[in-house]
Amino acid sequence: MSIRLRMRFYHILESIREDGLGYTLQEMIYFKKREAILMQIDLNEIKPLQKTGQQKDLELIAIDKENFDLLNLKYALKNRYLKTLCNLEDGYQGYVLTENDIVLGDLWCAFSEKNNSPLHPDVLWLELDFGEKDVYGYDMYFAPEKRGNHSIASLLLGGVLHDLRKKGYDRLQSYVMADKIPALWLHRMLGFKEIDRVGLKRFLFFKKKMKRFQINKS
Repeated sequence: MSIRLRMRFYHILESIREDGLGYTLQEMIYFKKREAILMQIDLNEIKPLQKTGQQKDLELIAIDKENFDLLNLKYALKNRYLKTLCNLEDGYQGYVLTENDIVLGDLWCAFSEKNNSPLHPDVLWLELDFGEKDVYGYDMYFAPEKRGNHSIASLLLGGVLHDLRKKGYDRLQSYVMADKIPALWLHRMLGFKEIDRVGLKRFLFFKKKMKRFQINKS
């Protein structure tokens, strides 16, 4: 069985184990159209990142195909480890937030083809205005025991934003499902602006984009 098929198998298995069959089906089959909110942030306007005493032992690590094998990272879920291998093989780069080499959360980034990175399919699928200095952020995830921990979430996403700015990028774009209130709150708190909304339908691992419409900013 290929790594990608194993990843999908463990994704379903571990999701059912952690969240139950009902939630897993809800996330994999959209019986009704759901909305995705397209968001972006100007990296030159991000807020200062402050580390609290509770976060002092946490480390944000940028990972790519060259350095991953040198790290001794431990993942809570098998599917996240396999997804990391798939993303690295596809040419994308990620960030992991760790404590004593244990991965608490991760987030993935795709860049323009001019930066020797494959253009992520979502960039075309979502019709993003995507330039050479833009980054597409996707698939942010937290270990089950860290979900709902705003301190961990803000340190991961905020840390990624600051590192991207240091590397010379101007903007990060992503999307958040409209019914994921904690994720929306986190993005808004860090300064993300809502651009458009897209209707989505999904069946297992296949998503279909429906109508896209601009948010009324008046």
